[in-house]
Amino acid sequence: MTKIAEFRDTLRLGAGRLRRSQIAGPGLATLAAIIVGIGATFLGQMLISRHLGVKSYGYYSILVSWAMLVVLPASIGLDGAIMRFMPIYLLEVRRGVTAG
Repeated sequence: MTKIAEFRDTLRLGAGRLRRSQIAGPGLATLAAIIVGIGATFLGQMLISRHLGVKSYGYYSILVSWAMLVVLPASIGLDGAIMRFMPIYLLEVRRGVTAG
């Protein structure tokens, strides 16, 4: 079966036939992971700023900003794509859909 036919069959199922928990569970887990990551980053930055002091933290901030400017384009958005599509992947694994 081709990908287009599989996609057409999936669309025919419709959102009404899928239970909300099948989509909401992985989506909620993804949202929780994002929130925990943001919170951990915030706490880490607070601890680093307390430890380094004002002047050293300024240097650290500039260094990290430049490093992020170099690294973020190199990731081509893969980190965000993983979090965005994780609920769909988990749903397909539960339904037994395989890639290929």
